[in-house]
Amino acid sequence: MGIDRVDHMLMILAISLEMNETERKVVTKKMIEGFNDCAKEARTNVTGGQSIMNPWPIIGGVANVVCDENEYIKVNQGEPGDQLILTKPLGTQVAVNNLEWLMKGDEKATKVMTAERVMETYYMAMESMGTLNQNAATLCKKYECHGATDITGFGIMGHAENLVKVQKADVDYKIHSLPVLDGTADVNA
Repeated sequence: MGIDRVDHMLMILAISLEMNETERKVVTKKMIEGFNDCAKEARTNVTGGQSIMNPWPIIGGVANVVCDENEYIKVNQGEPGDQLILTKPLGTQVAVNNLEWLMKGDEKATKVMTAERVMETYYMAMESMGTLNQNAATLCKKYECHGATDITGFGIMGHAENLVKVQKADVDYKIHSLPVLDGTADVNA
């Protein structure tokens, strides 16, 4: 929402039950190091969080900032002629699912992509998800964006519909092209 600073971060960590003790120790340490590196890149610190045991390793977090109302970009300020810009490609969830199917031996993983391509797309998704939105936030402010939102559980269409519904001005968005991780649009989940 146009905020290019973070006051502090919370880490959410799932430690894998499927790994042996040595693997778990090495992987968990590297995950924490990577998360801390990301916090340093965001010029902040990890100040807490939650950890659990889980079948597979997971790491994520929450970035918090306290700001004035005039510091962030509101979701409802769209104007006729505005352009929708995605700061990251779509398809990360499909890439993750496709890798999971590949690891389970499910044939739908390789219906559209080779096993090698599934791995490449997965790594592109990880890189995308691990990249901070700090530059995008700075550019949003620089170019005086009128609205901002995320694309998560509701998908592009759900978030676009929600975005249109909350606008103060009479606007409608037309989606004509989308950045998508290569091959993920063709995977039939």
